[in-house]
Amino acid sequence: MGKRFKHGHAGSGKHSKTYNTWIDMKRRCINPKRDNFKNYGGRGISICDRWNKFENFLEDMGAAPDGLTIERKDNNGNYTPENCYWATWRQQNRNNRRIKLNPFKVQLIKKLLKESQLTQKEIGKIFNVCHSIISAIKLNRKWKYEH
Repeated sequence: MGKRFKHGHAGSGKHSKTYNTWIDMKRRCINPKRDNFKNYGGRGISICDRWNKFENFLEDMGAAPDGLTIERKDNNGNYTPENCYWATWRQQNRNNRRIKLNPFKVQLIKKLLKESQLTQKEIGKIFNVCHSIISAIKLNRKWKYEH
């Protein structure tokens, strides 16, 4: 059996949603080879030193609740305990009146299509696009960046 971490969120080839969120957050901010680095680390978004250790991230944020993702209160601010909370997809997109789809949002849509029980219409409402755009993304067709 593989190494088990004392926090119980990683090991034996399986990671919790909370651990995956932490890893993805670090990759967005640190790894310039990641597609979405330009929207995070590439524009100066960083992670507080305390969160370099998963146990501290877990202590500050708690386990990721079902259906929620990490969100920053200040979109231009760093990943810190004071600036982060668990949010719904709708909350993450609430501040945008006219949402443009970009490759990062398309990946989020694909993830929702695969992993959530939301309908295409519900996902469309979250991203402020009609369900036919969601259908096109699901079928890997081209879509308009604005709708």
